[in-house]
Amino acid sequence: MKGRNLATLYVWLFVFYLLSTSLFGSSFIITRIFSHILRIWSLLCFLSLLSSYGLKPAMLKALGALLLMFVCYGMIQEFQGTIYYAHDPPVPITGSFFVFKICASLLPIFAFCFYAKRGYITESFISNRIVLFLIIITIGAISNMTKELSQADTDEITNNFGYTYLSLMPMLVFIKTKFRRVLFGAFCLIMILLCMKRGAILISFIVITVYMLSLLKESSKSTKIRVVVSMLLISLIAFYAVNRMMSRSDYFQERVNDTMEGDSSGRDIYYAFFIDYYLNNTTDEEFLLGMGANATLGIWHNYAHNDWLEIAINQGLFGVFLYLIYWITFLKLCLKKGVEHKIKTALWIVFVIYFLQTFFSMSYSDYTLYSSMVLGYCIACSAENSCKDTNLVTNDKTDLNVL
Repeated sequence: MKGRNLATLYVWLFVFYLLSTSLFGSSFIITRIFSHILRIWSLLCFLSLLSSYGLKPAMLKALGALLLMFVCYGMIQEFQGTIYYAHDPPVPITGSFFVFKICASLLPIFAFCFYAKRGYITESFISNRIVLFLIIITIGAISNMTKELSQADTDEITNNFGYTYLSLMPMLVFIKTKFRRVLFGAFCLIMILLCMKRGAILISFIVITVYMLSLLKESSKSTKIRVVVSMLLISLIAFYAVNRMMSRSDYFQERVNDTMEGDSSGRDIYYAFFIDYYLNNTTDEEFLLGMGANATLGIWHNYAHNDWLEIAINQGLFGVFLYLIYWITFLKLCLKKGVEHKIKTALWIVFVIYFLQTFFSMSYSDYTLYSSMVLGYCIACSAENSCKDTNLVTNDKTDLNVL
């Protein structure tokens, strides 16, 4: 019970941190305190996982190697005293900022994996908190929208919380009743549409397709017919929703037209520049090992908006190789035999969301509480080939396991 209470407290600390960030900003003293406590707590869980279970399966080893690489590069930037400035807003980006951001994104995956292996994170643990998570995200989305609109000359803007709603969608598979699953999926899709992030909208429909296909695989003939009919209904509803938004929102219509015309918000310019720079303007050492953390900001004053190019510039061919290994091991985990179908479906959804994001957004630094919880739980279940609402196999070796 003590360990379960600690897992619950960890999640609540995350919730208060997200609320504080949304309402008061990341620089608010309470937000910063929550942030530091979370990083330390996540690190201790990582060490407990390492000492008690090791980094299994291979995907967890690859993620650990990726985390170590990013932290090392960030620390090198910090020791060198290099400070870059983002384009908009022009805030200073230090090596410590890079390390903290990476740790905030990746360490919770290990923490939730550890708690899942101990039997403290379960399907019911996840599903019982979905409404709370929806409330937290919606508060953040409204707060962000209000802040952005107050600084803009328009009454409609894009909202990055579309990707946050998207990161919650893997929890769909753990909702027990069909009616609640439909409500949850519909609400997430509506909110993603309202946030008007084209990448999030595209991926959300792919996620729904992946989920429906997973239902087809494990269903009887009569159920398969219902699934096909549901897919058609969802397609019609989505078509109606998009058309309705286009007729009522000039900004949304503009976003759709830009997409149809191939407008990528300047990403094609970024990509061409960074590809040319990496191939023609780097030394042999920079080509192999990169130019250092956040180096894209030094040569363009903006991120590459593509993980592969970002890593190529910053960590070189070495970093790209490690990142590729991570995604290969992730794919192998999705294809692993003997894993419960529900767990495999959740893994596929997380894989699709974050792998597709690597091509036009920031993926490795954007894992959220929600996706980390699902991914950590699924990794633990796939390593054991089963997950129950009871403690999994434990192997106490150190006093760190009190976490």
